[in-house]
Amino acid sequence: MAARRKSNPKRAVAALAKQYVDAYLKKDARALGEILDDDWTLITAGCGDEVYKPGQLRDLRAGTLKVDKIRDSEVRVRVF
Repeated sequence: MAARRKSNPKRAVAALAKQYVDAYLKKDARALGEILDDDWTLITAGCGDEVYKPGQLRDLRAGTLKVDKIRDSEVRVRVF
């Protein structure tokens, strides 16, 4: 009988975060669309604007959203 591997939620979340960053950097709207939930909302740091999934994907596809670098620092995952 094959040994069962326990799922590790922290690793799963960290892996998804990496896929999120990779999708932005590769301008892969399809992958990002699979990662983001339909009610995903981003509040911009600069002016507090709200950005929703459809607009974010549209702008990424159109090339009006340009992401050259994403720097994560001190990322911690907690599972409750």
